[in-house]
Amino acid sequence: MFGFNRGCILARVLVCLWCLVFLYCPLDTLYFTASCGLPSSPLVLTDKHGNEVPCLDVFGKEDLFRMGKVYRYKEGIYAFQEVHSQKIYVGESRNIHGRLREHFRGDGQAPALWRDIQVPSSEFRLYILELLPNSTRELREVVEKSYWGRIECEYNIQNNGWQHPNALLSPTGLPAKNYCPVSLITADGRLVKSFVSRSALVRWLGIGARQAPSYIDRDRLLGGVFKVVSFRGGEEMEESEQSLLRDEFTRNWFAQTPIQKATQASADLRSSPVSAYKEGVLVGTYPSLGACGRALGMPHSTVSRAIKANRATRTGFTFFIHESQ
Repeated sequence: MFGFNRGCILARVLVCLWCLVFLYCPLDTLYFTASCGLPSSPLVLTDKHGNEVPCLDVFGKEDLFRMGKVYRYKEGIYAFQEVHSQKIYVGESRNIHGRLREHFRGDGQAPALWRDIQVPSSEFRLYILELLPNSTRELREVVEKSYWGRIECEYNIQNNGWQHPNALLSPTGLPAKNYCPVSLITADGRLVKSFVSRSALVRWLGIGARQAPSYIDRDRLLGGVFKVVSFRGGEEMEESEQSLLRDEFTRNWFAQTPIQKATQASADLRSSPVSAYKEGVLVGTYPSLGACGRALGMPHSTVSRAIKANRATRTGFTFFIHESQ
């Protein structure tokens, strides 16, 4: 009886183990979940306007081994689309097949994607969007982010911002508008330079982050030299030509910016000689606005306001500012 019970227990354990293998093996630690075959109705990756996004290849579960042979150690841009939720994940890699294995091992490279992979009913389709042989990581990141503006992909394959320089995300974890790639072109449409984000653009131009957005995606010239448009591929200008255009932009931009004009005027005012009058009689001439205020026992801001408003102070002083030599 004891041997029979032990045999039953062993049989039950074997059945349980077989069930576990049946349930978890389809997850396939290297590849897709059990339900990740091609969907019955073909899905087409579309942009925001409903146009089909060209893809080099599309894969389901049955194509994974072929994919491994073709795309192992190939550099480029890829995308995942979850069939049911329509979520799209875009990524870049110098080894597309190797990166796929990393994603489905759940090694932390893409936590949002890994959470979706673990859902038992999830179905994925893999798109090879673009191959970039012998490309640098910086170039792949620019091209990857260009798809953010084309495809409705609120979810991207990113690490946390402090772990990966590619993770330019808004505080909510979604791509912020200022982090989408842009290109700088001339008035006649020539490509000057492309940037991974608008933030990188304004840093390159040397202007405030809040000053440029009104020019982006509008038919307005930035500093009379550039236009900012959505990412545009192609050959960029030589660095020497870029520098000449940037110098011209800098001269025009700061010459026409009201804030810069006011700042310059204030600097001229502070360093120019000032004469003080009371009841039409010259009290004295002072080397600067500050010196005038100290001599008359009043804040220099009072003197400045009286000069700008062209009026007398409460104590009856009027001022005349001399041009700096």
